[in-house]
Amino acid sequence: MSLSTQIDADNVVELDPGSAAFKANAHRYMAEWARRRPFYMVGPGQRPQLVVGRYADVRQVFSDTETFASEMPRGPGWEQFNKIMDAHFVTQMDGEQHARVRRLLMPAFSSRRIAQLEESIGRIVDGMLDSIEANGPEFDGMQDYGA
Repeated sequence: MSLSTQIDADNVVELDPGSAAFKANAHRYMAEWARRRPFYMVGPGQRPQLVVGRYADVRQVFSDTETFASEMPRGPGWEQFNKIMDAHFVTQMDGEQHARVRRLLMPAFSSRRIAQLEESIGRIVDGMLDSIEANGPEFDGMQDYGA
């Protein structure tokens, strides 16, 4: 049975998340997704992608490792998610590989280490807020502060 026959056509939204229209209205789309049941999004020439936005549904996805995997599938269209030369991130790993990398990262995110960074983080955030205040009520968060 093909994937298209397994998906309820009434639960498919045709939308290109890379389009200018989506980018201009992303906050509205995401606000809607936070209230609706999981659905499939299909962009031009892409396979359906499951979109999960409600808190309970997101928790289920992250808790059910038998049904849902973090590793990116390598089917047609996967390249759109492969932005950094096939790098593997802990968020895209499953099982023992994920656990091993997470164990290595944990000391950098311990409560003790975060407490050591608190003052520096506070200065940085205060500087950002001061800049927003000084330059007027409007700012571009992604351009000005995005990583």
